Amino acid sequence: MAHIDWQSGRIDFPSDNDTEVAWSLVVAGDWAPLGEPVPPGTYDPTEILIRDPTRFYGDLRPILQDADLAMVNVEGVLGNAGNPIVKDGPHIRLPEAAIEGLVAGSFDLACLANNHSMDFGPRGLAHTQQLLSEWGIPSVGAGLDGQKACQPFVTQVGGVQLAVVNAAEGEEGRSMNDGPGVADLEQNRLIQQTAALREQVDVVVAVLHAGREFAPVPPPYVQQICRALVDAGAALIIGIHPHVPQGVEVYHGQPIAYSLGNFALWQPTGSSFRRLGYLFKCLFRGAQLASVEIFPYRIQASGLVLLTGDERAAFLNDLTRVSTLLQDPSKVEAMWHAYADRWLERDLAQDLFAISSLLLDEADLRATWLSALSGRRDIWAKLARRSIRTLAGWAARLADDQGDQHRARGASILRNRFDTPAHRELYLTALQRHMNRQQEPELDWALDLIERWEVFG
Repeated sequence: MAHIDWQSGRIDFPSDNDTEVAWSLVVAGDWAPLGEPVPPGTYDPTEILIRDPTRFYGDLRPILQDADLAMVNVEGVLGNAGNPIVKDGPHIRLPEAAIEGLVAGSFDLACLANNHSMDFGPRGLAHTQQLLSEWGIPSVGAGLDGQKACQPFVTQVGGVQLAVVNAAEGEEGRSMNDGPGVADLEQNRLIQQTAALREQVDVVVAVLHAGREFAPVPPPYVQQICRALVDAGAALIIGIHPHVPQGVEVYHGQPIAYSLGNFALWQPTGSSFRRLGYLFKCLFRGAQLASVEIFPYRIQASGLVLLTGDERAAFLNDLTRVSTLLQDPSKVEAMWHAYADRWLERDLAQDLFAISSLLLDEADLRATWLSALSGRRDIWAKLARRSIRTLAGWAARLADDQGDQHRARGASILRNRFDTPAHRELYLTALQRHMNRQQEPELDWALDLIERWEVFG
């Protein structure tokens, strides 16, 4: 049985392979060194990374350099090739020179299965992969056809054959109908792929880009997929995407890190957890995992700082809290219910209005919402009708010159609400609980954790 020492951030696994060759694997989270405006007279994160990568990576650089294989999630497109696709959320493009900062991090593999690798279409993806290859960094998780997108990365390290599988809830960036894009997070395919690889190689690692942003605990479906891949033969599962750290569980003797948090991605606003993350270092002896070490850090506009002393202890205490919940799927489900309840209260109406304001022109939008209120005669309905007229006019003016683009984006967002598990499962859970009018006082502990993580600002 694995021995977990949360105070030291270390997990030791029983091993009888002391004579086998030791080798290490280090995984880092989201790499996209763009940031919101920084104080006058200072460089933004991209400039610092290009000008002085040693300063940018700080005390984390030796950890990355010492690894036999270092992997990172590249959350964006490199260079100016391609045009923006229609999608929800921002388009992330980094200057070509940023590749030098990636190389300076001593990364051996770029994971591209995420919701930004296709932000600028096939040309943007192709140029990014070509640039990575030219600088000696192979990539996994994306390609110009479905087969290449799903193709694992296979290498030999420490005399061991290792395969890395990379998949994502890529939204509009997914490879669909065998077209260009990122490998989709489709459970049955991933299980079959993992099981088949386990027959061919010694170690299988899965890096999954999934879940809800900023949540302290993964949704139940993410835990189910991760556990299923362990059952299929994966030795290690790493989660990316929530932009905050989430916990670690040992399931059937194999570690699952549900979210490493941000890495080279500066988010000065919002929860402090958006500016915290951890490297996940795994020491193997032959094909057997011997130990895991967690290296927590703080993200600043100027770079990364390894946590020490009280800061490190506080981080590991929080990580212990959320990791303990993962041992009980009913607790994970309760957290998901609490999250869905709070989201419905805080964000549902805003989400629906934002989509409708993109999809409909001024006349349609006004008519739709006014029709919904036509049977009401109270003062609140009157105020609502007046607000709708004002907001509809405002939305129409915003979309006046780009109406078709706005409607296409609205359609894309709405389709994702049905088609992407992170959105679909949240809508279904929140609405079902609202229909049932469930009251669960014991969820107070879960709501407290949501407040601690400052999920909704």
